[in-house]
Amino acid sequence: MSDRRQRRAAHRVSAAQTLVAPGWWTRQHDPDSSLYLPTPLAGRNRMEMGWSLLSTLDGAGAASLDRRGAVALPGATWVLDWWFNHDGTWQRAAEAAGVRQVRTDHLPVAETRVRVGPNELVIRQGAAPRSGEPGSAWVTMEVEVDGPDPVGLAMVATPWTLSDVGRIDRAEVSGGVLSVNGATVLVAQRPPRAAHLVDRADDLVDLVARMPEGSDGPVAPVVSRHGTGGAALVWPMAHRSMLRMGLPLGSFESSEVDAVAELERLPDTTAMAKGWARHLEVGAALELPESSLTDMARAARAQLLAAADGAWFTGADPVSAALAAGTLARLGHADVVGPVVGQVARAVDDDPAGLAAVLEASLGLGVSLTRDEVIDAPEHLLVHLARALHITLRQLRRRGVQWWPEAQRPRLASMVEAAAVMADGWGQQGVADNARAIAAALPTGAEPEPEPEPEPEPEPEQASEVPSEVSSESSASLGRVRWVRREPGADLDLPATLDAARRDIAAGRPDGALTVAAVSALLERLGCWPDVVHPTRPLGIGEDGASVATMARLLAATLDLAAPLNGSSVDAFGSFPSEWWGRPAQFSDLPVAGGSVSCALRWHGARPALIWELTPDGLGHCPETDGASSTGTPPSVLLLRAPALDPVFTGSELVGEALLEVPPGAVELLTARAESAAAAAETTVASTDESTESGGDSAGGGSVSTPEAGRSGGAVTMGVDMPTRRRPDGT
Repeated sequence: MSDRRQRRAAHRVSAAQTLVAPGWWTRQHDPDSSLYLPTPLAGRNRMEMGWSLLSTLDGAGAASLDRRGAVALPGATWVLDWWFNHDGTWQRAAEAAGVRQVRTDHLPVAETRVRVGPNELVIRQGAAPRSGEPGSAWVTMEVEVDGPDPVGLAMVATPWTLSDVGRIDRAEVSGGVLSVNGATVLVAQRPPRAAHLVDRADDLVDLVARMPEGSDGPVAPVVSRHGTGGAALVWPMAHRSMLRMGLPLGSFESSEVDAVAELERLPDTTAMAKGWARHLEVGAALELPESSLTDMARAARAQLLAAADGAWFTGADPVSAALAAGTLARLGHADVVGPVVGQVARAVDDDPAGLAAVLEASLGLGVSLTRDEVIDAPEHLLVHLARALHITLRQLRRRGVQWWPEAQRPRLASMVEAAAVMADGWGQQGVADNARAIAAALPTGAEPEPEPEPEPEPEPEQASEVPSEVSSESSASLGRVRWVRREPGADLDLPATLDAARRDIAAGRPDGALTVAAVSALLERLGCWPDVVHPTRPLGIGEDGASVATMARLLAATLDLAAPLNGSSVDAFGSFPSEWWGRPAQFSDLPVAGGSVSCALRWHGARPALIWELTPDGLGHCPETDGASSTGTPPSVLLLRAPALDPVFTGSELVGEALLEVPPGAVELLTARAESAAAAAETTVASTDESTESGGDSAGGGSVSTPEAGRSGGAVTMGVDMPTRRRPDGT
């Protein structure tokens, strides 16, 4: 670092208002803290980079919520924190013990709690649409005193961000409206009892403690020449009382009266959670053997929808935005992310990474649209897909197949096969021909087993460094979880790990499924979405605390585990490790090239059973007839396979069910698992001296001799509760 940059960094740290600093700053500077860092490293957040997003489905950006309830609006150079007082001593939520946060059903709705004397102080955070320009929204905060005693509450704007030193140049208060740097940032349901505006935010600590009643007259605006200003709004909260506040997303021009009236009409966070749940019921539904994987895929879907603003994703790079757009479109949200494809195509370079991003976004959007929707608006999808295929084919012919990275070629082959089928259905013969020419140019044969050098598989002793709370409990063999570590050092790079897992899934290796499950368990443990995690502790330590790259790759990997986009075949559950044998899984209404598919996996003892429904769109390419038909419309043939469960199985019926062959070693493994579970149950009964019901296998697999029924794995149930797409005749 140059001397000038060192002096600039030193000045920023010296000007920082440390008495109101975020918890991460305090802990990184405290020698007694386990997160202590030497001073030159502690000026920015290095050990607690992790938060989640709050917004509406079409919000203008998304607010960031850390795990202690502090909120940062998009692009803001300040953060809104909260302090509380019960016995005459003010405490900051950023430092107080016992602050805990729960996400409502993994949705963009949260509840942050702390014990204050005999009370629980509860802050519920969510988002709801706001009147005004498209995308306008409220980030709401409902504060409730759940207990018999009154509590003091202060909402405090400080010159910090969630990751670094920030800046407040001007602050002013009018009634219950706080403005920072010329923008309205907080509207309260009722005016505060006290308001304090200072040009040095550290002065708020003393002012709030000495003058809780504030001033009787108007509070003059404050201008801070050094950007160190601060503001505190103080309310006395009676027992069992509630206060609602809102932070506006998007432009805000309402009067205080109109804004307060609108705040009071907003639904509560319970209704907001129900609204998000209804949004997630649209389109495809997934259920995988690992509960944490199913839950975190749903959470990633909701977080990506919160991050979407109609044209991009908050904080996303072009490749991650493309992957997020394609994945969400395939799950039924094409209306939300459709414009992203064009934005990605204009933002990326014409290299393999950029072209793959355009293909990912185009294919995900393409399978969710009808032929007329694609043809009538070619600028939204068709022109970008055609251009990406044309440039890819031209470069492969000029530079040879080595131009495309070897590890990425299987994925490219799958994408161009899907593109050919879809282009046939749209009547775009030139696009289909280019896609097939790319497929023909790629080498065929066995996939290369070694991982590329930047993403090596850790040795067993490296894998053992990942503690149990960071890894999936069911992934007992950590040698098969392929963590990719950021160089230099051993930090876990989650986007790169998920990229490597997707390549393993495409090659049918079980490591991919186990790795995705381990990452999802880690994210569930963290309760946030960092891009890099400490190798031995559950701490986000990267550059992005709410990483769209992590969310998009986790969701894409989950779809790969269900049924990736291929050509005319559907590979259901393409990576299914032995750790998952005996466990059910299913997906429904999932678009694929040439139609959609619903499929359920159940177990008859050690034999897997598939129940499926294929819904061809009637437009795709038919290999048997080379696209010809007596009616002039190319028929579509969807073939169902399950290579990880039974490599020789193929199903061509539109609706069917089949018992597959017993996977090698399944009988022994499931029997041993059932015996182990029975022994554990007996031990528990003996140690607690309590009678317990004889129930299912906690590991998810049933006994081979007495298979369980229903979802816990067992006898095949053909009347599965599996949503299916209705046919045109309504049946």
